[in-house]
Amino acid sequence: MSQFYSYYKLEDAANTSFKLLEKSINAYYHQIGIKSLPIPLYHQKMVKNAMSLMEQFARHRSNLIPLLRRFQEAKKFLSPEAITDISNFLDLSENDVYSVASFYNQFRFARPGNHIIKVCFCNTCYLQGSESILESIESELNIRPGQTTCDLKFSMEKVTFADCSVLAPLMVIDQDVYTKMTPARIKEVLARYT
Repeated sequence: MSQFYSYYKLEDAANTSFKLLEKSINAYYHQIGIKSLPIPLYHQKMVKNAMSLMEQFARHRSNLIPLLRRFQEAKKFLSPEAITDISNFLDLSENDVYSVASFYNQFRFARPGNHIIKVCFCNTCYLQGSESILESIESELNIRPGQTTCDLKFSMEKVTFADCSVLAPLMVIDQDVYTKMTPARIKEVLARYT
């Protein structure tokens, strides 16, 4: 019963937000001599998408991290709109939501590439040459860890996986694991994703 109540409460809040937005747009258009225009369809879709992502959660601060995860799963990163939607839903400031999200390195604030390259830097991988793997990727794609290529195909991250002793050096692209990597294999492996 409380899920339905929260959903309808959220829907009412969204409708109220739309009405306020519509009022301010209409007031502006009236000032410049244009009759009111309808709210663009994409604004309505954005709010409906946000509502569908939040509908199963109660409006409690303890749901902040699950909501952040849900939004990131949907878009692959946390947009400023997502931060605003979550802060409005949980009745927190945007600063509170952003500070929690930025504390954890699992959350991204920029759109990642279609393929995420993770180069392991655990002790074993580092000793087996993960630095040279990283340098090869940097020269091949012209990006550094934490960056995305201009065509949005690849993003690269430095990570630490637990004990890769027999597999070192290790690289993961999306869900594909590449073991005993060498700089010479980088071009061949990246070609599979283009």
